[in-house]
Amino acid sequence: MHASRFALIVPALVAATPAGAQTAVFDLPAQDVTQAVRQLARQADVQILVSGREGRGRKTKPVKGSMTVDVALNRMLEGTGMTARSTGPRTWVVVLVSQAGATQSSADADRAADRAGTGQEQFSEIIVTSQRVPEPLSKVPASVVAFTRDKLDVLGVRDFTEIAQLTPGVRLRPEINQIAIRGIASNAGAATTGVYLDETPVQVRTFGEGAASTLPLVFDLERVEVLRGPQGTLFGAGSMGGTVRYITPQAPLEGSEVYARGELAFTQSGAPIYDAGVAVGTALVDGKLGLRIAGAHRRAGGWVDRVDGETGRLLEANANWSEVSTVRAALRFEPTDRLAIIPAIYWQDRFKNDTDLFWVPLSDVGAGRQRQANPIQLINDDNFVLPPLT
Repeated sequence: MHASRFALIVPALVAATPAGAQTAVFDLPAQDVTQAVRQLARQADVQILVSGREGRGRKTKPVKGSMTVDVALNRMLEGTGMTARSTGPRTWVVVLVSQAGATQSSADADRAADRAGTGQEQFSEIIVTSQRVPEPLSKVPASVVAFTRDKLDVLGVRDFTEIAQLTPGVRLRPEINQIAIRGIASNAGAATTGVYLDETPVQVRTFGEGAASTLPLVFDLERVEVLRGPQGTLFGAGSMGGTVRYITPQAPLEGSEVYARGELAFTQSGAPIYDAGVAVGTALVDGKLGLRIAGAHRRAGGWVDRVDGETGRLLEANANWSEVSTVRAALRFEPTDRLAIIPAIYWQDRFKNDTDLFWVPLSDVGAGRQRQANPIQLINDDNFVLPPLT
């Protein structure tokens, strides 16, 4: 896996002028795209984002003389297969003219600029279906955050807990998998956040603490979309605060593909974490029929010991471990160019052995010893099967 790296050039601010109308004197030799963009930004006192990975090995044309930033960029990038677009006052992004599956968007460029100071500088155009039709994320007239599979892998996201941490306005109560978007949540009645696996809703009604929605394991997903704000028009009841959509990849109709992922991590004063998964897609009949099968298993080791409340005797070390296993199989049949039939089955088993909450009087947090003395194990076992037909 690799991640696109972006150089963000931010010189001193000057009086604002309309994008593209800034005139400067340029003297740029033919050179690598990334270096040329960096020098142009400095000479014009503007900010420009460019993908170092996409610009590598591409040579620019020399630019010399007084001209606007737009003209200088167009001349410099001629013949490189890249283009520049304005994303706001005195801000541009340089991207590929045509990039299979993903071209850069102004909305993502803005987010990349926001993240430049935190080291999270990857962005790419994402095609989403949050409005029930495929369209670039930058064109969606709603507050949508989308994570592609590559971005999820780069960020190390394994479940929705991490997605909630990365998405402003989203909060998760992990003990009951309750998602609150923009503060809208309810402990009883219909869900306030819709959860969709492809086109099928999987959220449940809640009755106090008695039920929890199933949140799919983040593995072999095309993307995850988080729609903030009421979505009742498109997604019906249960989406008052917003909607979370897990979009799975389609089986290929030509050739084959394999995706695999593994991880091993360690927790101080706790048990290790490991996960592994593999997905295989192949065409059974070229252009007509394809199959994709994916399976994954993850075990998160615990770090809270369960002890006897009266004697202090250790009952179970690292008791708050959890395991989740998932398998998905999907056929894709396209008898004509205008009809696709996609039967699938999704199975997931999630087991949580005990609670993550510890008792402060029994613990020595500074020494890495967390303990709890609940009289019984707080086990949560959720077996989930979904057979959708699209």
